Amino acid sequence: MIDDAEAVFFDIGGVVLDLASVRKGHRRFVTELATEYDLDEERALGTWRAVLGEYFRERRGTEFRSAAAGYDRAIEAAVGSPVPEEEWRPIFERATEECLQPVDGARETIEALSGAVYLGLISDIDTREAERVLGEFGLIEYFDEMTTSEEVGRTKPDPAVFATAIGNAGVDPDRSVMVGDRYHNDMRGGSWAGLRTVAFGGSAATGPESETDGPGADTEGSEAETGTGTDGTTDNDEGKAGASRDPDGVVDYRIAGLCDLLEIVGLDGTS
Repeated sequence: MIDDAEAVFFDIGGVVLDLASVRKGHRRFVTELATEYDLDEERALGTWRAVLGEYFRERRGTEFRSAAAGYDRAIEAAVGSPVPEEEWRPIFERATEECLQPVDGARETIEALSGAVYLGLISDIDTREAERVLGEFGLIEYFDEMTTSEEVGRTKPDPAVFATAIGNAGVDPDRSVMVGDRYHNDMRGGSWAGLRTVAFGGSAATGPESETDGPGADTEGSEAETGTGTDGTTDNDEGKAGASRDPDGVVDYRIAGLCDLLEIVGLDGTS
């Protein structure tokens, strides 16, 4: 448990936003796109995934690349000609709105933390999309600040992203936690910034060798988001298994459910 915890910073994709629902929403969008432009649906979906993946792989280091610009490119490739954003975005937002879901326990945990600690978001999602998703979930009002890679111009684990979030919050990083699902971006990045790290699923819980989520994973998701963890335990207690999952020693806690955060920050009623 962290004595006198000051802040909890959340990643969005895979932590607040269910990534399976993102994939479902994107497929729904491509289906509607195929209907609108008389395309073969499976071919359009394959093009969407391939072009979008290539777009994010072209990123240099931690430079920010807008997902919206990637969607533009993928849509043009699927359709065969440019489609103005004012035409595709309403379709995209309608299709995804019908599918997107919060992670189980996210609402209850965030509500319980609200008012007790500073609540922040540190995410690689485009700012507009992050605001839209959290607004649809009715969660944005609980957060004191949101730091996106679009705002900073760099993606996690770049120190500038975390320094911006911590600086805006004005909190002691050693008494604050970063909750994420990616080992490199969230656990390494958070630890390097001096934050206590909490692994919640994905490669954050299973280790960097399972990490298939590259740039854009906050919105695109990864098929490997299946990791679970041990409630409130540290890697020091897990021997060789813990070492293989955390070779850099950057994971302080693993949780199986978001509600387990309450114990870590001393809000579960047992302290």
